[in-house]
Order: sequence, then C-alpha cells, then structure tokens
Amino acid sequence: MQSTNGIPNIITFGQAGDVITPGDYDGDGTSDIAVFRPADGDWYVLKSSDTTITGVNWGLAGDVPIPAAYLPQ
Repeated sequence: MQSTNGIPNIITFGQAGDVITPGDYDGDGTSDIAVFRPADGDWYVLKSSDTTITGVNWGLAGDVPIPAAYLPQ
C-alpha cells in the first residue's frame, strides 16, 4: 500500500532470479517493495512514500539476503 493514501499498489517488480525482500527501507512505517539480485549483489527498492526506485550495489554475486529478524537487536 502506498503510505500517502492507503490504496493497494499492485505492480510487477524485479526479474527472474530476484529474491523478494520487502521492508521499511524509507522509514515511513510501511513496507516497501524490494528485491535483491543475487547474480550481481544489487538491491532495488520501490519506496512506498514517493514511489521512486532506488538501486544500490551492496553485496557480491551469490550473496543471500536474510530477514531482519535474524539480525542482532
């Protein structure tokens, strides 16, 4: 859902082989649509707050993302 209006947002995002990695990446309290591309270590996030797409290279080919629940608190 978009945090600006609460309307469900249904889209196709990512490509074959991407790992779905939703989370609140923009800090607005709503999960953002995101994928990790293990082939090249790139992350792509569609922010719920303003629907911009951010791409970041953070990792190496073959890395696997882990849920935040497994990170130390």
